Amino acid sequence: MPVVTGCEEMLARTVLAELGLGGVELIASTLRPGWSGPREGRHNVGRRKVEALAVAGIASCATAYSDSSRDIPMLKIAGEPVLVNAVPAVCKRVERALGRPVGRVEWY
Repeated sequence: MPVVTGCEEMLARTVLAELGLGGVELIASTLRPGWSGPREGRHNVGRRKVEALAVAGIASCATAYSDSSRDIPMLKIAGEPVLVNAVPAVCKRVERALGRPVGRVEWY
């Protein structure tokens, strides 16, 4: 199962490598060249995460972790949606959208 993130791809790969997870499949945001420097290519957030997973042949997952209500589309396809360091308002918004409770973890 891949790591799916809104983080830029090279940065996310570096973090994974530092964690000893360099071989993990990654679906991340991309940059493209621009006149004044790099520009956003594909910002992998919200429904785009689900679209990217579908392209990779993944229609559902056992567990999905997120720190944002923007990831509700991805959390919907998870058997166990989990919010990370989420404030109560985000938890309520996500649970209302999913129609079920979500797991919560605090990682600092």
